[in-house]
Amino acid sequence: MNDQAFTDRASVAVLAHNESLIGQCLRSLPEWLLCKADQWAQLKAAHQAKKATPYPTDYLPMADPWQFLLDVPAIAPETKRVFRAAQSWLFGARKLFRLGTGFATGNTDWYQEVAEAKAKGDKRREDRAQLHIAKKFVLSPLIQQDVAAQNNPALSKEVQGLLKERQAQINHREDWQRGQAFNPILRMIEIRRLFPLEFFLVQHWLCFPESPWPGLMFWSNNAITKFWLKRRGIDPARRGNLGRDSIQKTRQRLGLVPVSQKHPNISDIRMNALGNGAFMVIFLARNGATISEHEMRPAT
Repeated sequence: MNDQAFTDRASVAVLAHNESLIGQCLRSLPEWLLCKADQWAQLKAAHQAKKATPYPTDYLPMADPWQFLLDVPAIAPETKRVFRAAQSWLFGARKLFRLGTGFATGNTDWYQEVAEAKAKGDKRREDRAQLHIAKKFVLSPLIQQDVAAQNNPALSKEVQGLLKERQAQINHREDWQRGQAFNPILRMIEIRRLFPLEFFLVQHWLCFPESPWPGLMFWSNNAITKFWLKRRGIDPARRGNLGRDSIQKTRQRLGLVPVSQKHPNISDIRMNALGNGAFMVIFLARNGATISEHEMRPAT
């Protein structure tokens, strides 16, 4: 999935042309309303960018047209549940990008920690979060070069002290060479390689780029787990609840909200091997009835 695909998914007018469930839901609204939502989101994002301070608490990687639709009183509650789940995709994308750039780990979003501490005036919490970020970025050759170019002896001394401390902490680890050469990851292909599950969940949350299947926000956690493990050649039965619990925790850490926990559109799936790496994917309703069947070919 390329950068443009991520950007396109932030536009409700563009998504309305998608053949999946999210597109069908958006097409139930007037086109002028969708365009208005996109325009409002762009104007708000531009306004926030002008007055932006370091570590804003409401920072998102793209404009948010979903909030406009959520604020429209005439839209039905069940439709708003879909939009609320779709809006969470922005939070998932934000966390994914911060994982790649080093501002977050699987457990903690240190950027958000700094932002919330600043907003509350909690200097101790802010300094602690800033230190975690500094320890990560001080390993980057680009940061070291930038510090050297500033020709500031006090800053250079502080950075060198922090660098020695960080090197001593990770010197005993097997990933010493990788840590020593840390650089923020800015390319999608690298983020996908290092954070495969997180990338998969965010990439397919709204819809599937290669098919009109419902996005994962319409799936049960059990169905997502089966699909993810089968695609990777792992028998879900051998993982038991561990696989499902792990994927659910990852989804929650990304901030991704499903349309319904109790009554998902796709309650379960079956995947029958067809040979040559292809599968027949069967979507099942809560009562076990088949919703649809689709052939999934191996990625090329």
